[in-house]
Amino acid sequence: MNVLIAPDSFKDAASAVEVAQCLRSGVEASGLAANIRAIPLADGGEGTVEALVHATGGTFFESNCADPRFRPIRARWGSLGDGETAIIEMAAASGLQLLRGADRNPWETSTVGTGTLISDALKAGFRRFIIGIGGSATNDGGVGALAQLGVRFDNEAGKSISLTGGGLSSLHSIDTDSLMPEVLESQFVVACDVTNPLTGPTGAAQVYGAQKGADEQMIRRLDRNLGRFARIWEAQHGISIEDLPGAGAAGGLGGGLMAGLGAKLVRGFEVMRQYAQIDEAIEWADLIFTGEGSIDHQSAFGKLTWALAERGHALGTPTIAFGGQTEILHSSGPNPFAAVVPISDQPMTLESAIQETPRLLKQAAEQTWRLIHLGAR
Repeated sequence: MNVLIAPDSFKDAASAVEVAQCLRSGVEASGLAANIRAIPLADGGEGTVEALVHATGGTFFESNCADPRFRPIRARWGSLGDGETAIIEMAAASGLQLLRGADRNPWETSTVGTGTLISDALKAGFRRFIIGIGGSATNDGGVGALAQLGVRFDNEAGKSISLTGGGLSSLHSIDTDSLMPEVLESQFVVACDVTNPLTGPTGAAQVYGAQKGADEQMIRRLDRNLGRFARIWEAQHGISIEDLPGAGAAGGLGGGLMAGLGAKLVRGFEVMRQYAQIDEAIEWADLIFTGEGSIDHQSAFGKLTWALAERGHALGTPTIAFGGQTEILHSSGPNPFAAVVPISDQPMTLESAIQETPRLLKQAAEQTWRLIHLGAR
């Protein structure tokens, strides 16, 4: 039997690559026959570079850049196996996981580090880009990133604003004349499953500001700042981004990249389909093993595992999903999973579950594979 192992990450516990390795180990530990192909998945957030480099036989790179609070760090990016397409994940330089406690403050955080990674890839000769924008700590509309590529964001006195969510309150003009010429020679695809507009009740600040450390007053101010940002883009450059689906992704970075780089937003799963040959692997497989930390009512709203199972169903290949937390799934359409398997084997705290995830994944995969063989007999 041919088995495609294509999981997402288990947040705070294991990357998609590690989850795939655990599921493979479990199947192999059963001692029962299986032909295995592993393709770790990512939707644009943390793990996107690792998943795409792994799937295509690409290369990893590292750059010196700044974290969301402008402190120096080293961040990893990569290229596809074609050697021509750079992969950047903003989480590596501007991600929420880089900050703790009071450092999480979207009024003061910036995407400057993400801009440095893009700039370094351009200087290295790459002209095709996949940029994953999940997991941000920022709400700056992407001004930090775009400034690193030559765009000027000035106040009324002609001085550069603070390249932060709060700095947008003094924005008066946007000058793209000094944009790196390499940008004009390049194509940018943004991997993003978020469809939020830039502002309003479903905008970047209102929906995601709290998890980045903003209180209600700050959220309202950040929303006004992004509105100012959008109005200036439209007035000075004729580009309307405020209501575009996905413009609110990553604190407005989605809108900033569309306006400043001409980027095209694409669902994370569609990026994986294109570059990791997902359809071919599904057609090869008799069964799909996938998984993520939580399989719940939100899974139907664009999650990778759900999209994979839907594609498997369309191509006639059933999907079994492994989850750290699972619940009965309800949606307006049919549930695409053939089965959902909780990996916990006893009551445990979240901390214990995270620590035990590799063992639990391997154990669940082994037992499930044994049951499948028993059923086949």
